[in-house]
Amino acid sequence: MRRGERIHRSENGMSAAGRPPGRPAPGRRTILAVAIAALTLGPGTVYAAESSSPTAQQRAFGAEWMPFIDPADLPGETSRGVVCLVDTGVAVSADLPSDRPAGPVVERLSLYSGADPSGEPTTQGQHGSRMGLIIGAQANGVGTIGATPIARMVSLRATRPGESAFRATDYEGGVARCARTSSIAGRWPVAAVNLSLGSDNSPTTDERTTLESRVGEARGNGVSVVAAAGNTAGAPNGWPATADGVIAVAAGTPAGGLCGYASYSPGTLVGPGCGIDTADGEAPVTTENGGSSSAAAFTSAIVAALRSWRPAATPAEVEGWLRTGARTVADRPVLDVAGAFRAAGLGGVVDRATARRAAQPQDPAPSATTTPPQPDQTIMEPASAATPTPATNPKTPRLPDVRLASARWVRGRVVVVVRNRPTGARVEVSAQLFRGFRVRPLRRVTVRSSRVSFRVTRRPDRILVRFVGAKSSGGPREYLYLDRRNRFR
Repeated sequence: MRRGERIHRSENGMSAAGRPPGRPAPGRRTILAVAIAALTLGPGTVYAAESSSPTAQQRAFGAEWMPFIDPADLPGETSRGVVCLVDTGVAVSADLPSDRPAGPVVERLSLYSGADPSGEPTTQGQHGSRMGLIIGAQANGVGTIGATPIARMVSLRATRPGESAFRATDYEGGVARCARTSSIAGRWPVAAVNLSLGSDNSPTTDERTTLESRVGEARGNGVSVVAAAGNTAGAPNGWPATADGVIAVAAGTPAGGLCGYASYSPGTLVGPGCGIDTADGEAPVTTENGGSSSAAAFTSAIVAALRSWRPAATPAEVEGWLRTGARTVADRPVLDVAGAFRAAGLGGVVDRATARRAAQPQDPAPSATTTPPQPDQTIMEPASAATPTPATNPKTPRLPDVRLASARWVRGRVVVVVRNRPTGARVEVSAQLFRGFRVRPLRRVTVRSSRVSFRVTRRPDRILVRFVGAKSSGGPREYLYLDRRNRFR
């Protein structure tokens, strides 16, 4: 093999492009995250009419309120943020119908002439369609349900005709076309570029420099870039998730751990990768094999949702909300959609949707069968052990949101005063540092008083405040940043 000719081989000995070993096509090839995070199905897959609402990933990652957003809170259609899905194309289906301004797919395009925007008729070639389902499958009684009810996406097929693998220039061209105001971003309010296709090849210096330049341009135009971390157990993040300015997302379990096959580098955000709801045609399925592709797609949808309510926010601000709202599991930041919305000052949207959900009648679970279609074993991801979502007790009383009178850092002390401490409840305040998505705790104090004051060794980046009680579940956390005037906001 000549220098510059790299090829991925799948488990059946064929290349990602379907060629026998030893016969690569010209040019550097990149591959789909986890030999295509295929969302293929294993024995025991459960079927019903449509995925439950909220979906498994919504329940596990703090978005269970999303399907119940108050109509009065919904942003106008034209202001709803758009995900630019740079992938293998998105086919028209019941869950992802023909292009329309309301979405979920507003436009299907190809980076290269002659390439079908719907993708190649192969499992690899339909990777983009599966990511489209994770982002925005519409609630219509069949298949599955996307991350948010306001999802809109542009599908940009970035593979060449007859191919399902990515070259380095495909990443570069895809990001540029999505984020430039002279192209897609000039027609639609693009909030995020999603790169769920990863590579097991290290980029050359020129490739890294070029893509990072494109990412910088995108951020300058107000567009975040989200990428799959990869799916090689024990390995660090792969390309392009390691590019500067990219939000890397690793594949996580419903409990916030890592999927058994997940790549991970310290500080990487963890999103839904295994134990997720999706669809096989019009049949809903639950799979362990979504991978970091699905985790990145779900996160991109949340970035676009945040920008729908906060259209003037910068990529840095959006990433700050994701970071501030994240919960910490085993020293890893785990996506918490409600936390991110509260960090963005959108707690009211969350609370009203939560109240609407609580008022809904509880429907019985749909009937199901356990007869799955035959999986394509050649592209299946390594299965991880299923991790159940922790059960909650609906009879446990819930403490209210904290209402602050003041919160500041004064002469080495955190001082917090709350207005509405319930009788018998305590106030818990945690001071933290963060670097990227890594969180370092400084100190946590719990007192039975409306005023909390304690010394910390360093200037904290944020505090978490909530009520706790012996006979009540913990109240919602308030995430507050320390501003330049040493006030927490």
